[in-house]
Amino acid sequence: MKMKTIFLKTKKKWEMFQYEELSELSLAFQVRQIRIGKNCTIGDEVYIGNNVEILNFTHIGRKVEIGDNVKIGDFCKIQDEVIIRINTEIRDFVRISSFVQIGIYTVVKSGVSIETGIIIPNNSVIIN
Repeated sequence: MKMKTIFLKTKKKWEMFQYEELSELSLAFQVRQIRIGKNCTIGDEVYIGNNVEILNFTHIGRKVEIGDNVKIGDFCKIQDEVIIRINTEIRDFVRISSFVQIGIYTVVKSGVSIETGIIIPNNSVIIN
């Protein structure tokens, strides 16, 4: 299996980890209060902040940035090079295409699809 790289936040800097299976990172996740659900996939070169929760059957693409205090629901698909800013909640069954930026304090309601290149401003609520 090919080694992947993930970056986890430590205070004000990022620390790089290389792994083959997510289970290898359980201690690093625990220290940073990162919770990854069952059957999730996380792409290469992903940045994950502190206090992040990614629920079951969710896919995170390559080069995604996830800020502190973010919750991502079940069965979500987040494609490559997406930026999710701090204190954001993405509910279940959300699909986010590549090159999307989501502002701070934003809620994306269940079942929403966000098309390529969309920039969502801070303090937004996105519904179907």
